[in-house]
Amino acid sequence: MNTIFNKRKNPLVAMIPDGFKSLLAEVFPREEGGIVFFDTFWQDAIGRHPIHVIEGEITTLPDGKSWKVGDVLVVEIDADDPMMQEWNRWIAVKEEWPRDRIEDIAIEYGAL
Repeated sequence: MNTIFNKRKNPLVAMIPDGFKSLLAEVFPREEGGIVFFDTFWQDAIGRHPIHVIEGEITTLPDGKSWKVGDVLVVEIDADDPMMQEWNRWIAVKEEWPRDRIEDIAIEYGAL
């Protein structure tokens, strides 16, 4: 079964109701429901909040590659989506943090 937490070919984007879109560099389930996600370039964030909590039930939509999390739509973007340019820049330069350190940060935000 394809869940929001599976590995996939293309990245996920959170589409916030106010029109803001954000690539999900990392995504974790929350104990209370919902997700914790990290923006691309999260480790270099200065003057912005690169880690987000979305509360609410996670519902898989019929297409199998998009989800509702609370009032936020999370979709797997296509390879020709303009946001792939940012994703490719992120993949090319991201520093490899130890997985346990990334998980520790996510736990601070309520991740399982």
